[in-house]
Amino acid sequence: ESGLSEVFDHLIAFLAHEKSRVLKEAIGRKALDVFNDVQLQTELEIKALELPLTHLESQLALFEKKIAEAKQQRVHAQDILSGDQKRVHGQLETYINSLRAPVREKLTSIADAAIAASPDNPEQAAKQAVAKAIPAWFEHELGTLSAKMDNEITALLMNHEQRADALIESIRKAASELFDMPYHAPKGERVYTSERKPFWVEHAWESSISPISSEVVERFLPGTIRASRARDRLKKQIDTLVVRNLENLRWETLQNIDTAFRKFSTELDANLALTIEATHGAVRSALAQRKQHGENIGDRIVNLKTVSTEIQGVINRFENGGIIR
Repeated sequence: ESGLSEVFDHLIAFLAHEKSRVLKEAIGRKALDVFNDVQLQTELEIKALELPLTHLESQLALFEKKIAEAKQQRVHAQDILSGDQKRVHGQLETYINSLRAPVREKLTSIADAAIAASPDNPEQAAKQAVAKAIPAWFEHELGTLSAKMDNEITALLMNHEQRADALIESIRKAASELFDMPYHAPKGERVYTSERKPFWVEHAWESSISPISSEVVERFLPGTIRASRARDRLKKQIDTLVVRNLENLRWETLQNIDTAFRKFSTELDANLALTIEATHGAVRSALAQRKQHGENIGDRIVNLKTVSTEIQGVINRFENGGIIR
């Protein structure tokens, strides 16, 4: 006994406790896809063991050609993906540049208000006011920018994912057609979800203005002149703060963008490799057995057919048990 029936019973028990109908059906579809993949692999090996050797070798050659075409399409898809990644980089740079003037004006306005309200010690008051304003403003902009980039990346990668799924599925379909087997389209859907690091929780914005030493003579100048000189010095400090914090904002967001694209590309390559191994690997394994053991493969075929029957029984229970709609 393979234990497949017990696996199915455990899965049914788990799904019975899941209150969300949508989630229950989604899990059921994914599980059904897994069983169909295993069934395809098993049936491929059976076919490869039963076909005349010359016919097997000719069909395998055709299948390997299909795989080579799929790999070439993957290279083309990666070029498109890289182009989209660069375009997102460009959108990020444009957005960051659009923030420079507004944040500079906002911080300058805060400093001016503090200077006007504190004639005795205008610089200290301005430094404290600016330091207090920076974290909240940049955290808000970080949230806005992160949401904007997430939406853009999600839309792009969902399109790429549809094409990637079609590419991977073309290998399964080619295997089914070449070896005269029924083809089962996947039931489940893979949906891209971003995994953005909530870096605003731990990010320390640079908000301190370096101490500015006033010349002693300024203490004897009229208040309006002292305020004007303080304002000039603070303006330079604010410019520096704006540049540094916007660079932090740009860098953090850039890392998130590159991580999302890198993760997608890595997963696509892994799924493509697994699909090729499951299909092409099954046929190659059967061919190797044929050449090594000749016609003494009857027991292997019997065992595989037993497994195939059990898997098909589980698939039928999925399809007839009301789990998949």
